[in-house]
Parts: sequence; structure tokens; C-alpha cells
Amino acid sequence: FFPGANDNASGVSMILQLAKYFQTNKPKYSIIILATAAEELGLLGAKHFVKALTNNEIPNLTTSKIKTVINLDMIGTGDDGATVVNGDTYKDDFNKMKNINDNNNYLKNLYSRELTKNSDHYPFHEAGIKAFFFYTMGGTTKYHSTNDLPEKLSLKGYIGMFSLIIDYINTL
Repeated sequence: FFPGANDNASGVSMILQLAKYFQTNKPKYSIIILATAAEELGLLGAKHFVKALTNNEIPNLTTSKIKTVINLDMIGTGDDGATVVNGDTYKDDFNKMKNINDNNNYLKNLYSRELTKNSDHYPFHEAGIKAFFFYTMGGTTKYHSTNDLPEKLSLKGYIGMFSLIIDYINTL
């Protein structure tokens, strides 16, 4: 039994909080909250959604209508800040995020990372959609184990990450 507090209950918690926030604070654009499955089995849920998207199987939605994908996973710590995968690929957007973070002191540090194939952002990127994967740094590193427990999470970057994402979305 793997409790999954950081991987990936912390990300699920964040997307639910973002959904609640954007229900009453309408952004300029529509937001789709998507939770996929089978990341560890080869990004199967994300690949399935992207395939349906590129095959025009999702009514009123095409790749050209998607401004940005934000993938959240393992965000239950934050003692040392957070990393943005694909920040090196989309430097202007990462610099915007970095400025937001620095001006508001949301997270201790915000690091940019190159493109990786390690999470659900990747199939979207492959389809030509700007996609980022956010994860926090520091604190417990226990995941994919029986020790991924809620009481082991510091949540030091959780509120900062939430605020950063809201501010970033509002710049789109």
C-alpha cells in the first residue's frame, strides 16, 4: 500500500483548489481541469487525451485553442523552492513566472529545467502545446513508497505554488 501523499495527492489537492478558486474568480480564458492516470505506466492517460485531442474527438477543442498546460505533481514540500520543467524550453514564460515569484516571495527559489519525458506534460509538448511540469523541492523525498505519508510533508511551498500559478494564469 502506497499512501501517495506527495505523489500524487498533493497535485490532486492543488488542482481541486485551483478549480474552486477559478469558479468564483473567472479568468479571461476557459480552464480545463484534467486528471490523468497511469503516468508511471508510460503517461497513458495524458497520451490518450492528446490522441483524442489531435484526432478531433473532443468537441470544440483543438490544440490551437490551448494556451498552456500546467502539470502539478509532488508539490507537498517546497522547503527549497520549486522546479519548472520546460522552463528552459519556454524561457519567456519561465522568466514571467520567475518575476512573479521574485516580486511576491511566493517560493524560496524557482528553478528552470530542460524538457524531460518524465510526466504528463510531455505528450502535450510533443503535440506542439506549451506545457510545464511543476514540482517542489526539499523536505521529504519519499515517494513510490510506503513512507509517502501526509505527516511527512512540510507543505512549505504549497500556498506559494498556488499563488504563483494563479498569477501566471492571469497573465495569459
